Amino acid sequence: MEVKDGKSETETAQQLLEDEKIEAVYLLKGDTYGGIAGRKITVPIYMVGRVRFAYERGNEEQS
Repeated sequence: MEVKDGKSETETAQQLLEDEKIEAVYLLKGDTYGGIAGRKITVPIYMVGRVRFAYERGNEEQS
């Protein structure tokens, strides 16, 4: 998770996308209708409770 305010771009997330270490970036913004641009997904912050992530467990230790 990377937190930014204002209109600055997320440098760490952008680098992880370029290195293909992450699948996509979810950007939570206040003044937006949302959208998708490549592997960047913008979601209005008031809808954050509806965002669901599908991920695969593989490298975690089993307890």
